[in-house]
Amino acid sequence: MMTGMEQFAAAHRALLDTAKTVNDRALDGFEKLIGLQMQTARTAMEESVDHVRVLLESDEPAKVAEQNMAFMQPAGEKLVAYARHVYDIAAETNAGMAEALQRHFDAAQGQVSQWFEATVKDAPAGSEPIVEAARNAMGVAQDAYEQAVTASRKFAEFTDQNMAQAGKAVAAPRAAKRS
Repeated sequence: MMTGMEQFAAAHRALLDTAKTVNDRALDGFEKLIGLQMQTARTAMEESVDHVRVLLESDEPAKVAEQNMAFMQPAGEKLVAYARHVYDIAAETNAGMAEALQRHFDAAQGQVSQWFEATVKDAPAGSEPIVEAARNAMGVAQDAYEQAVTASRKFAEFTDQNMAQAGKAVAAPRAAKRS
């Protein structure tokens, strides 16, 4: 069995590894978000330049108005698609960070349980009520954590459903116009 100092050092090494993993996941997410921003800016600039060229070539006001309407119509779809990409990046980043934190939490919980059991086996006679209270407190903390994780997952599912519905709501009027 490890000494107290060895356990302390091992716990801090694990925490450092977890912090690095979480940081790496966050930076990967930021990198993807910056890539999306750059692509969006590039595409918007190209589409705007093409649109202005078309307008400059048009000599009839009715045709200019028609071209402007055609240019603006897909804006809602593009906004929803952009929001979906941002959401997907955020969800992927969050999932990676949550996975790393969950692994760390599970390992730490196992270490705490081992330490607790090793400590209480040498507890003096008459301390059973205190030991039982401590076990109950650990159980309550674990249950609270599991409920928080469950609520977080339900919120993510709810957000996914809302994003899908928003995409359908924007696409539906456009699809109806095409038919």
